[in-house]
Amino acid sequence: MVVPLQAVAQHSETEYVENHDGQGRLIVTARYERSFDANGSLIEEISAFQESTDVDFWLANRSTWTYDEQNRPVKNVLERNRKPAWEAYESIHWDYSEDHTVTIRIRQLIDGTGTPQNVERTTERFDDNGELLSRMNEYWIDEGWRPGRDPIRGVDNSRWLTVERNGLETVTTNLQWQFTEWVQTIRYVETAAHGDQPASTMIQIFLGGAWQNRSFRQEWTTSDGMTTRFESVSHNWIEGAWVRSSRLEMVTSNGKDERTGMVSDWEDDAWQPSSYFSRFERSDRRSIEIRYRMEAGGWLATAKEEWQRDLEGRIILRSMDVLSDGIWQPLNVQRWSFATATAVDTIELPAVTTFQVSPNPTSGRVTLHLENGVRVNPRLEVFDILGRSVTSTGTWDGGQVVDLDGLPAGVYLLRLRSEDRLETAKVIVK
Repeated sequence: MVVPLQAVAQHSETEYVENHDGQGRLIVTARYERSFDANGSLIEEISAFQESTDVDFWLANRSTWTYDEQNRPVKNVLERNRKPAWEAYESIHWDYSEDHTVTIRIRQLIDGTGTPQNVERTTERFDDNGELLSRMNEYWIDEGWRPGRDPIRGVDNSRWLTVERNGLETVTTNLQWQFTEWVQTIRYVETAAHGDQPASTMIQIFLGGAWQNRSFRQEWTTSDGMTTRFESVSHNWIEGAWVRSSRLEMVTSNGKDERTGMVSDWEDDAWQPSSYFSRFERSDRRSIEIRYRMEAGGWLATAKEEWQRDLEGRIILRSMDVLSDGIWQPLNVQRWSFATATAVDTIELPAVTTFQVSPNPTSGRVTLHLENGVRVNPRLEVFDILGRSVTSTGTWDGGQVVDLDGLPAGVYLLRLRSEDRLETAKVIVK
């Protein structure tokens, strides 16, 4: 089957960021070149830096992405600039269960010969609604995935996060691998707002074989259509009781034209203001925020920050000023500029289908189970998990048995390409 002619667009964007000090001197310029596929997904990003206008840009890193037919990431390769060519040093790849309830993410380091070395595996499990149930990371230890200590960095023990939902309450528990077992460390108990009760989050730590209260936060949001008020009050568990510690109040007026906020501390049985900020939205493209602190019984302005945006909502200027001797003095200025390009090619896309192989897993030969139909100039290739071609049959003779003997243990992709179709199958070599 041939898919009708389609227009496939590739959009590229170059972002320049200039950092200047208070005297207007250029500190560093960064350049980011990004390319996107027709779905708007990032497929490549290159970063480059320039410390002065007297030197050329030097390339630092490149990141390339590959996606599956559902636009989910399946591979991300990180490279550093090693003149005259890029050198891959890390790769990440994803695998998804057919029912979308399990996602496996594997991180590998790549040595100078291009050989990947397993480092870390993260497994996420979801319910039928796509809500996270658990996340666990393991390391490649003694030729297998196991909980333990990162063998490359020598730090960061494995962690396991579990999520339980019961009506309005969600409990997120964190466990850490210590020596030979999982140990509970901290958990978050979140309760959704209901009736007159505000939303709340309680943090507990596991000590002495039981969960001990640590901190507690309540949040309120009210709105009359023109003014929205948000309040967050934090408490600490002290001597068997919850004691108020700090409060954040934010008020947004006139839709979004003006926003003010105040932070207060609980002292002497009353809220004592400690810091204050106000943000004025002058227009959809410009905003100013001024920060104050309480000093000698009055409010003292300390810093001012301004943002400007282009018509697409992208930040093009950010400046920071500080008040010195009653005069605003520039501290830092960042400027952004963008250049875009779109290339449109009209191509004929072959249909992509899958086929089955057996046995799977295999230790050598596999049999291809293909649907009926004549394939014009078929070509069979085998790719490893990093997307590198490891073997090719040239023009395929149509035989349904393929010998994978000699390939290292791992996951491989068989790709059968012909003039009118593209067929793939995943196989595990043990």
